Amino acid sequence: MLLMKIESIKVLRGPNQWARFPVLEVRVDLGHLEDHPSHTLPGFNDRLMAWLPSMIEHRCSIGERGGFFQRLQTGTWMGHVLEHVTLELQTLAGTAVGYGRARETKTRGVYNVIIEYREEGFAIACLHAAHELLAAAIAGEPFPVEQTVAQLREKLLEEQLGPSTRSIVAAAQRGCWLKRVFLWPRGSRFLQTTKPGKWRVRLACRWSSSHGTAIKGGASRFP
Repeated sequence: MLLMKIESIKVLRGPNQWARFPVLEVRVDLGHLEDHPSHTLPGFNDRLMAWLPSMIEHRCSIGERGGFFQRLQTGTWMGHVLEHVTLELQTLAGTAVGYGRARETKTRGVYNVIIEYREEGFAIACLHAAHELLAAAIAGEPFPVEQTVAQLREKLLEEQLGPSTRSIVAAAQRGCWLKRVFLWPRGSRFLQTTKPGKWRVRLACRWSSSHGTAIKGGASRFP
């Protein structure tokens, strides 16, 4: 059976070697799929395009609408496909992202797949869902796309900040790195930005079931 293995996931929250914004760096081993690009897998392209027709908007390196579908039909490797499917699932579930790269390492068949994200846990869930979707498409098995997107949308709602908190965080991110720490069960959670230098800013937030999160007490600085 042709399988692709996710070996590791790095969450790059600040400017990094790939982009000036947060990305996932995913190391994948294609295994025998290195010898089987997309156009050699019976029915794979048709299933993928039928399940995610909105990917026609992915321009890819072709630089035009439908570019990624062209790459599928002429043959591209599964690390590249994983990148696009993960981006598309994030977009369908509620966060429009579009930056991605797939770069082969020095080890044959092993790739670094770079995927833009906005919500960390949600993006990782989309990555695993994309991996499962591709496994089904390769094997010629059905996959519940609509149900998966609905579940991912619920995951996103659990993670997303409310509009007021989002505005504060967006301002804080200019020149800062941001890390979010969740405290479960649902209660307080803390957002902490780390500025270059010795000062840090901590925002204490409390969950609101109807409106996402809200700031509790504002921000404080400490060394």
